Amino acid sequence: MIKLIDINAMERLAGQKTFIHSLDPRCKLILTLMFTIAVVSTNRYATITLLPFFSYPLFLIIVADIPLLFLVKKLVIVSFFAFMLGIANPLLDKAIAVEIGGIAISGGWLSFASIMIRFSLTAGVALLLLMTTGMYNLSKGLEKLGIPKVFIIQLFFLYRYIFVLTDEASRIINARSARSFGKKGLGITVFNHILSSLFMRSIDRAERIYTAMRCRGFNNGSIATLTKLHWSYKETLFLGAWTLLFVIFKYRILFL
Repeated sequence: MIKLIDINAMERLAGQKTFIHSLDPRCKLILTLMFTIAVVSTNRYATITLLPFFSYPLFLIIVADIPLLFLVKKLVIVSFFAFMLGIANPLLDKAIAVEIGGIAISGGWLSFASIMIRFSLTAGVALLLLMTTGMYNLSKGLEKLGIPKVFIIQLFFLYRYIFVLTDEASRIINARSARSFGKKGLGITVFNHILSSLFMRSIDRAERIYTAMRCRGFNNGSIATLTKLHWSYKETLFLGAWTLLFVIFKYRILFL
């Protein structure tokens, strides 16, 4: 799972030079928020009527040159939570909601399918936002939108250090595997040593990373980036065009 997360690959994708990557982070942030609101506010049984919303993530994938399989792997990792959230719906809502070709489908199955579709849409667009913007520019965009700096710094460090933790955990687990045989080294005592070692090593590495960040201009107050944010007509047109499409998709859903 740690390997599948591959944050370095996501940051490399964020460094590409495409039209989507060149857009101001504030434009992509606002559009992602509007997309999420439009999707999650649909009817709980909406399924087929949600399909037009896939046009936006597909557009981002094609124009920003994001590998589809890479994105799908990330969605599979986090989809477990949405699956567990909705899997009980068919047991709780057994009333027949629709018949397709003589096959009766309960409201529970429809709501479960709706949850999975809406999760795929919103989580996919959030991942695409990260893959086309990068955490540094994303943090800068949040700062320019007036989000409190305390929140931005906490979000930035959570994003950065959670992968430091998983990387150290992977190193320790590999070291334990190399020094054990069979089921030896799997006891609770060894587990306690692993946790304590992970805690100490993570603190040491976090200190080194923080020192490196200070050397590169981090001042505990703002996110420094090499690029300056600039809102132009292309951001206005892009935001306006997709907002109009979201409204069309939304009202089509309401009236069907």
